[in-house]
Amino acid sequence: MTTAPNPMATFKAAADHAAAAARLVLPVIAATLHAQFPTGAHLVLSRSRSDEGGGLSLDSVRNADGTVLRNFDAGWASHVVVAANGSTWSQIVQPGMTPMPAAPSELASLWGDVDHRDPYALVGLIARLDAQVPHGLFDPMPEEHLTDEEFEEQEDGGPSLLWLPLAPLPTL
Repeated sequence: MTTAPNPMATFKAAADHAAAAARLVLPVIAATLHAQFPTGAHLVLSRSRSDEGGGLSLDSVRNADGTVLRNFDAGWASHVVVAANGSTWSQIVQPGMTPMPAAPSELASLWGDVDHRDPYALVGLIARLDAQVPHGLFDPMPEEHLTDEEFEEQEDGGPSLLWLPLAPLPTL
């Protein structure tokens, strides 16, 4: 007589497997950003305390002394686009979300069909990873790396800053 699989045990095993897989992706993200920004030391993420789910957004890539190498939260800008036929229109863009530099092909290939240069793809991937391990993948940014303004903002209930240290993959 065979017994039916326990649905709760099956679900737990699948969730554990997904969480482990999410943790395996973090070094790929860290290595890719390290290749794209060779002097970069960490990716800074922002978790809003006012959002129902506490979603993550990209803040910046910074070097070891805190200098921002890439600001993902550069606000919105409007610029006029002129077509070849002379017609014009205004286009709204988010300057911080323009494509990032290309990474070496051995890293880019690890991203599969996800464009490693696209900040929107990166934040989407991070959101999916965070959903697998809610509030468990990214550590709070150490106080010594916060600016005075960021520290005060967090103390006043502003967004929590989290980080992912950047480093090359140990082996490819």
